[in-house]
Amino acid sequence: MFTIDMLPAYQGDCLWVEYGTPDNPHRVLIDGGPSRSYKALKVRLISERECTPNKQLHFELLVVTHVDSDHIAGVLELLVGLPRGVTFGEVWFNGWDHLPNLEDDRLGPVEGEQLSAVIKRRKLRWNQAFEGKAACVPEHGTPPCIPLDGGMQLTVLSPTTSQLVKLRPAWKKTVEKAGLAARSAEDALKQLKTKEPWSDMLGEEGEPDPEALASKPFAADSAEANGSSIALLAEFEGRACLLASDA
Repeated sequence: MFTIDMLPAYQGDCLWVEYGTPDNPHRVLIDGGPSRSYKALKVRLISERECTPNKQLHFELLVVTHVDSDHIAGVLELLVGLPRGVTFGEVWFNGWDHLPNLEDDRLGPVEGEQLSAVIKRRKLRWNQAFEGKAACVPEHGTPPCIPLDGGMQLTVLSPTTSQLVKLRPAWKKTVEKAGLAARSAEDALKQLKTKEPWSDMLGEEGEPDPEALASKPFAADSAEANGSSIALLAEFEGRACLLASDA
């Protein structure tokens, strides 16, 4: 068994991956969509939990690919109000402390700082497969191949160290604009409690027009956050899937 369900995430991603056997499934959750996606994710979590022994629902891994709201905001909602019995073996997420330190400062974007604070507060295993360092591809050498319990192998294809370097000034600019003066778990959690509802809709309202979009001239994506996406090749029992995020 190797399945991937795309939960309603509007313009973002929320991917529920299962592998193994129907009697003994293993799970990976990749992103949570924008904040309004959490309602559908929570329903799925509780429904699946009720069907498991002892009402325990375990994920081998939670991957937060990058700091854009349409990927990270739903994860924040999840971890702040984590349903009882839902657990994660590890979290892969590149926060401020994982970006190459080319400056002597401690600033970070708001939602990235909030997620970092919640991960620490819940004492989750964070980037342990990378010895606590960034989940990324070295500039030289072989991309990391990480085996998960149950037999799945994940090969990290993105980001590179240079892409994380590019993210750092954009991260700093974002937090300064939001008025978060310095990296602080206490400040981040305080702002999370008093935040306004996320306005995380990108693009125009309504259904997209694929033909109109396809006719537009190509324009390369130069967004630093997208370039920092954790992209993975997932392999299990002879089957493979590219999980590209916004890379």
